[in-house]
Amino acid sequence: MTVDQPLSASWTAPRDRKRPNHLHDAARPAILALLTLASPSGVYAKDAQERHGFDWAVSVETELDLALNQAATNDGDIELFILGQWYFSNRTQLYGLYGNEIDYTESSSGAQFGAPSHVVYQVYAEFDRADNRLRIGKFAPVFGNSWSLAKGVAAAYLAEDYELTECLGASLAHKTENGSLTVSLFSSADTVLPADAVCKLGKNVSFDAVGSYPSGHLNNVALEWAHTIHKGRLSLGARYLPGVSTSEDDEIGGVASLLRQIGDAWSLYAEVAAFDGYQGMNQSAQYTELNTAYQYKRLTFSLTYAYRRLSQSSNTSLISVGIDYDWHDGFKLQTGLSIVATAGRPEGYLSFDLIIPLRLPKYG
Repeated sequence: MTVDQPLSASWTAPRDRKRPNHLHDAARPAILALLTLASPSGVYAKDAQERHGFDWAVSVETELDLALNQAATNDGDIELFILGQWYFSNRTQLYGLYGNEIDYTESSSGAQFGAPSHVVYQVYAEFDRADNRLRIGKFAPVFGNSWSLAKGVAAAYLAEDYELTECLGASLAHKTENGSLTVSLFSSADTVLPADAVCKLGKNVSFDAVGSYPSGHLNNVALEWAHTIHKGRLSLGARYLPGVSTSEDDEIGGVASLLRQIGDAWSLYAEVAAFDGYQGMNQSAQYTELNTAYQYKRLTFSLTYAYRRLSQSSNTSLISVGIDYDWHDGFKLQTGLSIVATAGRPEGYLSFDLIIPLRLPKYG
């Protein structure tokens, strides 16, 4: 795990909203593993060499959640990711990330495969000048870091509620002496560039469950300050999401996270978030996550505890233990045992996530 991340607004991979009784839609998308491999210092590293021309990568990820009690159901999916990046000599690049996913679910009526979903997760232009990086297009604004920094197949299960994705707008990241300051101005991606018969360039999920949903106007704002400390990283974030209509409340939220490396093997990660007017309603929400991981050769052992409190709904807690195995060239198997309890009703899952890179990128 790298802690040297000077521009925290860099690469993010797709995150889907969770369906009921589904432990995770995209626990650790394969494209993130490909990008990390391409640079010795990780996803956010500075260029080891001058980048130029077209670069691309392809990977497949398959996920399976096996129910351990009657309150849960078996489900999973398989997804193909295709990444394209075009680098120009003036430190400008064009970026696109496409996914094709097929879902699998089991119910009392039997097993069922869903129709393939074609999604352009991100497509934007990026301009890198000195200590500033400007991104314009469809992207994931920076707010929260559990998805990218916590370890384990279900580590970001609750944090995915509030991490932003599928947005249109712009973000500016300014590099400071020991970190970065990022500001994003955006709208939801469902009001322009709508779906067609080929792909959906907008919201690919429903926001009627818990989660974030920006308005359709360019008036949503997110800020993040990230600071590198000795063997770790500290970040603070805030956001403002106006109500989608006059009958909805404006949402104001904040998040804080701390990553700490202990020696060469142990890591500790903690994140807390709080919101007022959550989901545009007269309710508050608080999230807590504690995650620790130990790396031994190609194995990573992880333990996660997470808690979600909603003032107008039932509370949810999660406990998960995981074991990840890294093969060479990005092949990775993640396994985990998780218990998710809402209103005292526990659901148990045994999860498997296999990442298969078909083509590695030349650059990170």
